[in-house]
Amino acid sequence: MSKTKKHIQRKIKNQKRTQKQSGKGKDVKRWSSANKEIRCPHCLQNLFYMKRALLNTRGFAILDLDAFNKNAYVLKCQSCSMILWFNKEPSALQ
Repeated sequence: MSKTKKHIQRKIKNQKRTQKQSGKGKDVKRWSSANKEIRCPHCLQNLFYMKRALLNTRGFAILDLDAFNKNAYVLKCQSCSMILWFNKEPSALQ
């Protein structure tokens, strides 16, 4: 089997695993930030899953005030699973 064919099979297997872990392809969208389409810097794909993440700080955690911590927005690449972090919420593209 050629290297190219193995690479393609591995990529398809990774995509299936990623879809399985992330809810079988739901909420996969293209996104933009600062009027630019977001692309994965690793694989150059443009489809991502988006979630919010809580940015914990030691001070609020000690005082049990986690609700006052800030949020970040996380985009996970559908193809290679690379994670990109954003301070402001990216906009969904159609």
